[in-house]
Amino acid sequence: MPHRLLEARASAAANDPALHTDEETITYLELWHDSARWAQQLQENGVQPTWRVLVSLDQPRELLAAIFGIWRVGAIPVPFDSNRPANHFTAVVADALVRATITEGGVGLLPQDDVQSKPDRWRLVLATTGSTGRPKIVTFTGNQLLANAESTASILRWRAGDVCLTPVSPVFPAVLITCVLSAFHVGASVYLTNQRTPRSLVNVLLDSRATSFFAVPYVYEHLILSQALKRLQDAPHLRLCISSSAPTRSATANEFFTSTGLVLRSMYCSSEAGNCTFNDAEDPILAQTSVGRALPGVLVSVIDELGNQVSPGVHGRIRISGDLIAERYGVDPDEGAFPEAGISTHDFGFLDANDFLHLLRRDSDLVNCAGFEVNLAEVTAAIQSHPLVHDVVVRGEKDPVLTTRIVAEVVSNVSLSAQELSAYIGNALSGHEVPQVITFVGSIDRNGLGKVPGVSAGGSK
Repeated sequence: MPHRLLEARASAAANDPALHTDEETITYLELWHDSARWAQQLQENGVQPTWRVLVSLDQPRELLAAIFGIWRVGAIPVPFDSNRPANHFTAVVADALVRATITEGGVGLLPQDDVQSKPDRWRLVLATTGSTGRPKIVTFTGNQLLANAESTASILRWRAGDVCLTPVSPVFPAVLITCVLSAFHVGASVYLTNQRTPRSLVNVLLDSRATSFFAVPYVYEHLILSQALKRLQDAPHLRLCISSSAPTRSATANEFFTSTGLVLRSMYCSSEAGNCTFNDAEDPILAQTSVGRALPGVLVSVIDELGNQVSPGVHGRIRISGDLIAERYGVDPDEGAFPEAGISTHDFGFLDANDFLHLLRRDSDLVNCAGFEVNLAEVTAAIQSHPLVHDVVVRGEKDPVLTTRIVAEVVSNVSLSAQELSAYIGNALSGHEVPQVITFVGSIDRNGLGKVPGVSAGGSK
């Protein structure tokens, strides 16, 4: 069970820091006692082993304590971001067969008389972000979680005393697995900050003396806009900057390196595949253009349309297999298992001669516009390159004439017309790739991973 990681540290290094927030530092022993409090509340409310318990708390200390408390009573946490749409909550409760909840109001039970709890091996149930529709349910066993933690800690070379700082909530699996469980595996600590502006993030990175920084591309894209970023040149304690959850643009990685002297290292992951690759290349150019090589226990392959593995350099669909991937979609132990050959991440790319993985696009990036194939990610990148564009999201919408029309929502801090922007991107794109509709908005709503619900393409600059 994953809670044994915390129990072992609370016994062997009780007074060592486990968690830092902007307000306090919590030791391993204190966090273990906090989890015991939640375990007691769950038992007093009748929560049984194997029950799925949705947990949605904003305060980092309580969120982690509740997750470990759920594990302590043999139940299964279902982390949920409170900022997600109400229809996602309803969908996750139904699809994950949730029997109880932990929210700001405490522990609550849900009527599920028709659901029979089955003995199973699941120790974590995740709901994907729903960026392509209804959230999907993914289940991990305890062994898979521990294998992810061990493999990740090994490839990142974490050790006791390290501090991993992140502005992303541990309600997201990228943080819970990559940062929290991996850090606890070696006796390191996690700093969960609520700071969001570039200047405040740089300040907390310097003041905390963090050794690692974990964020999503959206965060790094905002950081490179700030002059404060150059102050990280004077942060010798910061040895590792990790970008995960979505591909990082080469331009972003290059600007980050130019400003700080720090190589921005990609970690390729997905909800169903866990952590897949990490880029430890010494060559800054390779670090900027690849998402790295497979983690220990992971096999990355590229396959053609028939499912056959292709040679290095040949483009194809990315397939992940090994001990770290999730067990299945869904929570029924008798259904939904992933095939032994591995799972597709819905990304296309290629492996080079040294087994570094290079991403090209996602399945959902391609749409049919008036008989032409349009890559929404390429349209997004073209708009992002305009010096007056601050943020953009591009989507395809059904159209009776075009089949799909390309629509862009753009944030610009100064006056910029749709005609001017169309003319600019027309120098890089074909006519059918230029959005038919360009709308200027004040801001774009994104979740904690920088994604826009229902949209696969889009980015900030």
